[in-house]
Amino acid sequence: MKDRRTKLIAIVGAVACLVMLASGVFIGYGVAAWQDSRSIARSAEASASGNGSGTSGSSGSSGSSSSSGSGGSSSSSSGSSSSSASPDSAAGKAMFKEVAGNYSWSSSAITRTDLTLRSDGTFNAAYTAADDENAAHLNSDTPSSTVNITGRFSSIRKTDAGYELQCDADSLTIGDRATPADQRRSGMKPCGTWQWYSGGTTLGQIRDETGAWGVGGLDPSRKAVALASDHGADALFLRMS
Repeated sequence: MKDRRTKLIAIVGAVACLVMLASGVFIGYGVAAWQDSRSIARSAEASASGNGSGTSGSSGSSGSSSSSGSGGSSSSSSGSSSSSASPDSAAGKAMFKEVAGNYSWSSSAITRTDLTLRSDGTFNAAYTAADDENAAHLNSDTPSSTVNITGRFSSIRKTDAGYELQCDADSLTIGDRATPADQRRSGMKPCGTWQWYSGGTTLGQIRDETGAWGVGGLDPSRKAVALASDHGADALFLRMS
C-alpha cells in the first residue's frame, strides 16, 4: 500500500513536472513570437518612415529643380530681350553717351542732312538743299537753303548689333520754311524707330534690315557706325565724329 502511494505520488509529480515544462515551453514560445512580431512591426514602421522621407526629399528636390529651371529660363529670356531705358536713367545715359556724335546723310546728290545727337537723347539736324534743282552736286559753294530740325529720342534699348532708339514724335519740330518734300528728304520724318549700328555690320546688311540707304556710291560691303531709320524715312546716317 505504501509502495502504491509512493508510486502514485511519483507519477503525479512527474505529470506536474511535465505540465510545468510544457507551460514553460508554451510561454517561452509565446514571448518569442511576440518579440518577433514587434520586431517585424518596427521594421515595417522604419521602412514606411524611410520611404515617406525619401518621397518627401525627392519631392523637395524636384520642386527645387523645377524652380531653378524656371528661374534660369526667365533669366535667359530677360537676357535675349533687354528692356528700354529712358535718357534720364543711369542705363539710358550710358547708352546714349555711346551713340552721341555727329552724323550725315545724303538723300540725293543735291540734298544733305547733318545730324548732331547728344548724350541726353536730344538732337538737332540741318537739312540743306541746293537752290537750283538742276545743280550737279551740293558743294560748299553751291547756293543752298537750310532747314533746322530738333527733337529727342525718348528711349533706347540694347540689340545684338548696337541699339534701338525710339524717337518722340511730339518733340519733332521742323522749320516753317520746310515743304512736305523737304520734311521727307530730311530723313527725320516720320519720327519712329531707329537702329544704331556699332560698326560691325555692313551697309548692305543695314539696308536689307531697315530699308535705309544713301546716295554717293556707298559700298555695300563697307562696315561703319551708322544710325538708320527703321523702315521709315529710308535715312542712313553715317557717323562723322
